[in-house]
Amino acid sequence: MRHLISPILPRGMLALLSAVYKMGKTLLTMEIARAVLEGADLLARFPVESPGTVAAYWMDDPPALTLDRLKARDMDASNRLWVAPALEVDLSEPLATVRDMERGVLKVGADLAIVDALYLLMPEGRESGNDATRMRPVMRALNLMAERTGAAVLLVAHDRKNADDVAGSYVIRAACKVILRLLLPRGTEVDPDEGPLVLSTIHSAKGLEWHSVFIIWALEGRFPSYYNVNTEEELEEERRLLYVASTRAKENLFVTYPIKIFDRGLRTVLSRPSQFIEGIPEELLEPVTLVEEEEERGWED
Repeated sequence: MRHLISPILPRGMLALLSAVYKMGKTLLTMEIARAVLEGADLLARFPVESPGTVAAYWMDDPPALTLDRLKARDMDASNRLWVAPALEVDLSEPLATVRDMERGVLKVGADLAIVDALYLLMPEGRESGNDATRMRPVMRALNLMAERTGAAVLLVAHDRKNADDVAGSYVIRAACKVILRLLLPRGTEVDPDEGPLVLSTIHSAKGLEWHSVFIIWALEGRFPSYYNVNTEEELEEERRLLYVASTRAKENLFVTYPIKIFDRGLRTVLSRPSQFIEGIPEELLEPVTLVEEEEERGWED
């Protein structure tokens, strides 16, 4: 068995990607696609056989959002990435749609085919994923697509609007050779109305997006760090990191810094906002100062 990405994505077979909660499955498929395009290890852990071509059917999101995400990852200009225009994909006949997908994969010689999302190819009706009579032909067609093209075919299982658990369908799971499941850290509990709080370095956040992002320590001496401003090149690298951090936010971006703090390493007081913030036009900012009242801290005159 040959793997496009070892040991998680075999060539010529179906793989199913699912997750608990809403955990950015589409964004992960973009990271997988980028790893294949570049021939780089996925998440610095899973080896990619060699640089390859990707055919992507990102049908679950508006085309404009998909394009923005690709641009943020510098993938929009890749000549080895073929993205099917979502508005041109006819979902009224699932079997015919899969055959069209197969022709597209063959046409571009794709090593990886991404189908996002599987529920769009499912028959109407609650629990239709477990309706073997109607669902098996679709899964058989997807399996044939993988076998005939030799591509690793990655199916993304988003739950349907009626709350059907797509990934839980025994018909779907039986047809897939690999099942990839994203999990929250052990012991994590998530409010169904709110996502988990994620603490991340900027480097680890590359390629990811969140509804709201807080950038902390935007203080001269910390960001940029006094240790990384010896040359213009180092300063520009720090500026680029701030750009990366800022573009992780889809809706709200908060850039924060303490008014004054003593840095033990530098043996000095830091109190000036980052020079990168000072370069942002005022009309784009909404300054907020948080002041802790003395009585709340238990101080008395």
